[in-house]
Amino acid sequence: MARSTMGTVAAIIVGDAARPDPARLDSAFEVCRVVAAHTEGAQRAAALTVCGWLSWALGRSTRAAFFTEQATRTLGAPTFTATLAEIIDRGPVPAWAFAG
Repeated sequence: MARSTMGTVAAIIVGDAARPDPARLDSAFEVCRVVAAHTEGAQRAAALTVCGWLSWALGRSTRAAFFTEQATRTLGAPTFTATLAEIIDRGPVPAWAFAG
């Protein structure tokens, strides 16, 4: 049975989906890092959170934790940031992070 759009998005967010292209994740990370450096408040927190997820998706959980901590310091713990921090704190990175 096909997943709903929300189910597909949720599967990607928690690492239970097909492996994304690492080069695209790296490119997206660089863009979000620049955005975070040039914004404030909610926009900065959002960009930092995305940097955290992209880092986690690439298997870089220490870097992911740094970015989610920075997002939390910027604006408290928005729901997605708190959820991502919990995923990172549990330890496992997505299986695709180490796939060839």
